[in-house]
Amino acid sequence: MTTPETTGTTTRVWRLREIGEPIDRLRLEEDVAPQPGPGEVAVDVDAVGLSFPDVLMCRGEYQMPTPDVYTPGGETAGGSLRSEKGSTASRSDSGSSSSVVGSRSES
Repeated sequence: MTTPETTGTTTRVWRLREIGEPIDRLRLEEDVAPQPGPGEVAVDVDAVGLSFPDVLMCRGEYQMPTPDVYTPGGETAGGSLRSEKGSTASRSDSGSSSSVVGSRSES
């Protein structure tokens, strides 16, 4: 199992563990920083936004069910930090992304 003690790298992540209003239920937690796999890139996050679908997911009102532990991820902006073989990103690449879940963290 990978832990902050074994990797030396941690990240802060916004997580929802109970359905409700995001302002009341989202908590900033520390966790192991994810490592990119083949063809993936880790992003140095500069800014995040809570999108309307994120709010609906937190409330349990979106079209798909909210997981027991949910990390919102509708809007993220930053630059690439680490990439693995198969990724075309470089350290200087920057921009924004949209995803359904999981981009609401920092490393």
